[in-house]
Amino acid sequence: MKKIRVKGNLIKEKNNLEKSINSLDIMTNAIKNMLDSFKRKKTLEEILDIYEREIDDYILKVSKLEKLNYISGYLTVNPTSERVSIKIECYFQDKRESWLKKESISVLDRDDILDTMIECVETKYEIESPLTKMGGK
Repeated sequence: MKKIRVKGNLIKEKNNLEKSINSLDIMTNAIKNMLDSFKRKKTLEEILDIYEREIDDYILKVSKLEKLNYISGYLTVNPTSERVSIKIECYFQDKRESWLKKESISVLDRDDILDTMIECVETKYEIESPLTKMGGK
């Protein structure tokens, strides 16, 4: 994932986006449950690696099953003194080129993360298309 530092909301959401509560929420809950089940704490980097793999799988499945074209997305990490919020936004287009936004937010307790010195600054990562990573489209 490509790291993008942001202050405030520098990246504006596209107009006419249709929000949908969907299987992305189910996926983030599954990731959180998986992390809860590990006996040893993970670093934030290890956690983000898990998210990246799961998001890639999600994008490939949604693109195929719903016949959507993945355009772009962002994973935003927003740590506070007690929690770390992880927001996922995925932007797709359908055959009519209508925009669809699929998003989810999960929250992890700081105590469950191995890193003790996580900077309390919002960090935004661009989510590349898994097809691009594999040398495709």
